[in-house]
Amino acid sequence: MSYEIMYDKKFIKVSNGIIPLVLTGSNNCWSGNKRARDWSLAWDFFKGVIYSENEIKNLMIEKLPDNLDYISIGGKSSKQLVINYYNNGIKNALSIEDTLKMYLTSFRGLIQVYDEKIEPYYNRYQNVKDTYIKTTEELENFIKEYKFIKENESKPVYLTLAFTSDDKLKLNFAFKKQKTINTTPKVKNYVVRSLKHGYIAKMTKSGFRYSSYKDVAIGFEKESQALKYIEKLQEKMGSNFEFTYERLS
Repeated sequence: MSYEIMYDKKFIKVSNGIIPLVLTGSNNCWSGNKRARDWSLAWDFFKGVIYSENEIKNLMIEKLPDNLDYISIGGKSSKQLVINYYNNGIKNALSIEDTLKMYLTSFRGLIQVYDEKIEPYYNRYQNVKDTYIKTTEELENFIKEYKFIKENESKPVYLTLAFTSDDKLKLNFAFKKQKTINTTPKVKNYVVRSLKHGYIAKMTKSGFRYSSYKDVAIGFEKESQALKYIEKLQEKMGSNFEFTYERLS
């Protein structure tokens, strides 16, 4: 049975809405030793590029078919699962600047014109503009340029907005997302370290995340707080793991 796999999503915030990008690919299409996949708006009913939150939510509810056996998200499939997937993308949408800081990737914009008269056939997609985009201003100007070309070109015009990674984006743990709430910063006097791995950045359901950088590590104001955190880690991970703490100078 052929079906489409949703591997990842990154919704990009711009000044007038959101670009809902999803990394998808068929289970039957391969590129080398792994399944092929591409970034796109994914659904035919996304006719434009930028949408409001309500437009995305309404489109998913109204346009998605009830039977979605041909869509797989983590090995599961249902209309509500896809709706929740997109709602989560809306909730976690970031600007292109923050996305490129948070993940180890770059972002490409491509405008092509299709000319059916050109031979051989694989040269029919002619690049009009191919560039890397780093800021919201660059992204918005690129989309405006695409719309202008599309309105004034008699041939079909195609837009590609995609991250250069064709796999689930990897976090850049050196990036610390800035909080928008104005609060007094916590004093960071102590950090916790795994003797075999590195500095503890976060405790997770299955274990912990770590980094070789102290500035990424979770910090504690008091020595007693660091010791209590080590107790929780030790209880979670067992005797095969050893933890200590360090005082920051």
